[in-house]
Amino acid sequence: MNRRLLNIALSREYCKHAFRVSAIVHVIVLIVWAFLFIKAQQVQELEDEIQVGLIYELPRQHIVKKKVIPIPPQETEPITQVKRTLQKKVNVGHPEPSLEIAKMPSSAPAQVDIQSESKNKIDVDLPAVLDAPDLSTDARLTPSPESVLSPIFSDIGDTPGKGYGRREVTGVRSPGKGTGAGTGIAQKTLAKAAKGQGSGTAGIGDSNSQFSSIINNLADEIINASNGAPIDVVFVVDASGSMGDNINAVAEHLGQMIDAYKAAEIDYALGLTQFSTSPINNNIKNYIRVSPLMTSLSQYKQALYAIIPVGDENALDAIEQTVREMQFRTTSQRHFILVTDEPFTSIQGHTVDNTIARCRNNEIYVHVLGLNAPDHKRFATETQGKWHAIPEDKTPRNVAQPIPQSFRTAQWQDTQRIGKKILQDSANVPIDVILFIDGSKSMEDKIPHLSEQIGLWIRDWDNALINYRLGVVRFRASDTVNMVNIFKPPQTLEQIHAILQLPAQDDENLIYAVIEGTRRLKFRSNAITYLILITDEPGNPKTPFTGTISLLKEIPVIVSVIGTFDTFQKQVAAQTGGEWVVIPNGHTSSKTSQ
Repeated sequence: MNRRLLNIALSREYCKHAFRVSAIVHVIVLIVWAFLFIKAQQVQELEDEIQVGLIYELPRQHIVKKKVIPIPPQETEPITQVKRTLQKKVNVGHPEPSLEIAKMPSSAPAQVDIQSESKNKIDVDLPAVLDAPDLSTDARLTPSPESVLSPIFSDIGDTPGKGYGRREVTGVRSPGKGTGAGTGIAQKTLAKAAKGQGSGTAGIGDSNSQFSSIINNLADEIINASNGAPIDVVFVVDASGSMGDNINAVAEHLGQMIDAYKAAEIDYALGLTQFSTSPINNNIKNYIRVSPLMTSLSQYKQALYAIIPVGDENALDAIEQTVREMQFRTTSQRHFILVTDEPFTSIQGHTVDNTIARCRNNEIYVHVLGLNAPDHKRFATETQGKWHAIPEDKTPRNVAQPIPQSFRTAQWQDTQRIGKKILQDSANVPIDVILFIDGSKSMEDKIPHLSEQIGLWIRDWDNALINYRLGVVRFRASDTVNMVNIFKPPQTLEQIHAILQLPAQDDENLIYAVIEGTRRLKFRSNAITYLILITDEPGNPKTPFTGTISLLKEIPVIVSVIGTFDTFQKQVAAQTGGEWVVIPNGHTSSKTSQ
């Protein structure tokens, strides 16, 4: 027992001794570490002082050097030397990239074969620009259209001298000042026109440059008159047969006016009135369409490009109706821009004096882009607007004619009515346009003209910034075999030109192509669909077509026709809301019925 107690006591004593030794060692280590740390800090501080001293001394030495060095008078020589070097570099000529691109040769598209059931009947070369997955070709025996469809379908005068109260409050320039400025601009414009006439013709490029200058001047004049107030600007456009080029020029340069309004931070809205005449029951009637104010440039340009120039015009009637119907904003300053190339007339009994008084009473500035005529100038002056001479284009223009009564009087430019109608109806809605093109032999001499007209449609649609897609259905026949090629949208203009150049066949079957094309094409649900049927032959009068028209109305689609005096072609356009236009040099009877 005593031994056990003795061992415990010795163990406790050993532990105490070990603890003391450990504590002494730790204290020594701590002292050494503290000594080394303090030493390192002193060395670091010494190095920092040396670095700070160096940094502090270097700028002083640099400043001393700058003070010692005098400014030499030869300092201009390096500048002169640099200028000479730059001049030598600038003189080195490099070809314009655009010129190099223009010199690149255009390669003809490669040819591939169309795979179809009718390959034993006809071999067709398909250009490589055509999209193969979008192409399918069927050759089938002619079915009876009605048998396919029958289960579903079956048969104020005020004082002219009175001023505008609002204009006096806003501090608008005086009429005298406005008149002088307008006359000066007009004289310059007339001088340009006279120069063009002296050479015999006024080129399109010269007319466009004059329109650009006039639009800029009008924008500046309207901005100056507004004094920062909101403005409502209404173009009152003569849509008679002689105005086609002028309307397109206004649409082309309208963006310049909008840019000026935006740069001046002017709150603007645009309105449009188009006016012409049309014969109704052997009487001439006004056609005046007043469109409401809008702010979308693309929508406005679309409305301008959609104008179909035809007939004559009565400007005074158009101004009076615009004053009555246009819903102006209550806080805006009102401006009319009248664009016409004819004297003022009226079939409603309006006079120049009464119409001027109506505009003054409604506080409307009227700017006239018109003739060098006393009434045109006076109208602008007395309404505190501006007068500008409308550029005169001496280039021969093809004026749109009424629907011809014989094939000899048909003109290819009549087909532009179809493109204009699509512009009028499209608004801001997407559209799908499917061209049904006759691929028979008789169409070969018409293909170049047709290709040109389609190019004009696409140009106008692109300029109007509408959302459209193009597809093609090409149809032809040989003996009892009908062939239909489907080129699904979207197709480019280059692809359409290539499709038009495909080899032709002897005959065609329009109604079969319409049934087959609408069956195999898928139209966008949110788009308006237009079918344009193009053929130079009437159909077989024995072929029933009532069910086909019912099918098209049920889909629904709008069908326009460039064709012949055929009952189906005329009725399908009339019943679906499309246009019917006579194709030049068409046939009076089909080969099948002969």
